[in-house]
Amino acid sequence: MGTKVRQKRRVVSVVTGGMLALAACTGYGGSDSKEGADVSSRKQGADTRAKITITPKDGATNVGLNDATNVAVADGTLTLVELKNSEGTAVAGDMAADGKSWKPKGALKRSTKYALSATAKDADGKEAHKNVSFTTVSPENSFVGSFVPEEGQTVGVGMPVS
Repeated sequence: MGTKVRQKRRVVSVVTGGMLALAACTGYGGSDSKEGADVSSRKQGADTRAKITITPKDGATNVGLNDATNVAVADGTLTLVELKNSEGTAVAGDMAADGKSWKPKGALKRSTKYALSATAKDADGKEAHKNVSFTTVSPENSFVGSFVPEEGQTVGVGMPVS
């Protein structure tokens, strides 16, 4: 009976030793493994790219003249923004100090087609580009109201006068 027990122990020892040796050969080192960390960061770095958002969307019509145009970037910095009208004339704009956003300095012209081009770089120096074109609101879609009191009419403090 003692021989059978020893044989079982040997088999268990050999199997356990084999499993430990196999586990040691897998190369899993947790957070101490520099190679594993490098591979992981390379994969993330390959996918990292600045994400440019432009308002209005490409092909938009009846775009407002004031504050309707904006360029923003996430995970990067804007390096170039160009806004040109259909005649090729550039529209001046203001870049935020942190390089995360841009907007035109003044109001856009009515019934005009614009082309907007933006370029940004991420932390690794990879460039992202985005282009849109849009058309601003036409005079037919605009309302400029005016109210003038009639001759001899009494006007109150809150009465609009133009």
